[in-house]
Amino acid sequence: MQYLSSPVSKISLVTTYIILIVTGIINVAIVDYSYYMGDLFGEYNIIDLELAGSVLQAKTILDYWTNLGVIQWIYFNLGIDFLFIVTYTFFLFFACHTSALQLKSFSFFIHLGLVIGWLQPIAGILDLVENYALIQVLSGSVDEIWPKLASWCSMPKFSIALSGLAYCVIALTISTSSGLLSKMK
Repeated sequence: MQYLSSPVSKISLVTTYIILIVTGIINVAIVDYSYYMGDLFGEYNIIDLELAGSVLQAKTILDYWTNLGVIQWIYFNLGIDFLFIVTYTFFLFFACHTSALQLKSFSFFIHLGLVIGWLQPIAGILDLVENYALIQVLSGSVDEIWPKLASWCSMPKFSIALSGLAYCVIALTISTSSGLLSKMK
């Protein structure tokens, strides 16, 4: 059966695992840092700003952070997010493709994983556009398009990235259980 093309199939498994481990470690460190910093930002987090959708709501969040004296950390977090975009996109692309290519006799899940893997760069592009819009909001723009654009990019970005994570968990479960079943025969 003919599958979608995957550049991962042309890379050695060792190289693929190295990419997955390095990007995975960076992702965990960034998520851990973001979780830790979340306490600093009070009742709002960066996702609230991403989903604000209006200048009024974004201004409410920014005023709150300004009053807390943490606005500089929001800029820093946004800068860290640019690294995170690269690492989570690579990680999910490689993880989906590697997982899909390991499933030898599940053609539907192979195709699904390759498609979801190819969607991950789109999540990264949406995240870049979202960050650009957030920079405009943080810079004090009162143009209503920026918080709307950030919100519009945010939801599909989250959907694509979470579908990649879900696929990897499901593929790992299928791969592990089919391996265990074959050993029991």
